[in-house]
Amino acid sequence: MYFFLQSIGQLNQMYSGLFESEARRDDDDSRTVTVGSNEGFGERWGWIITLDNLCNGDFTKRPYYEKMNVIEFLNICAYTKDKQKAESAQRRLMELRNGIR
Repeated sequence: MYFFLQSIGQLNQMYSGLFESEARRDDDDSRTVTVGSNEGFGERWGWIITLDNLCNGDFTKRPYYEKMNVIEFLNICAYTKDKQKAESAQRRLMELRNGIR
């Protein structure tokens, strides 16, 4: 998964849904602080979490994803994330219909 550093900004823009973080102003001074899912466990393990999700915990499948070009890999990540959101929304809807909270 190698790409030119000049492309990082473009990748971040094209795949902004994968890199959920929000910038906010720190009231104590004029610094911008990034807040998002990269804290704690996510910050420590980063892309390994993504690979684990894609491989369903079977790390023997990791080389398949590691050898992909960056755009193909990010497209699969975006698809997987959208699919998980849709499935979660569907489950929530079914729970509401069945009166489960």
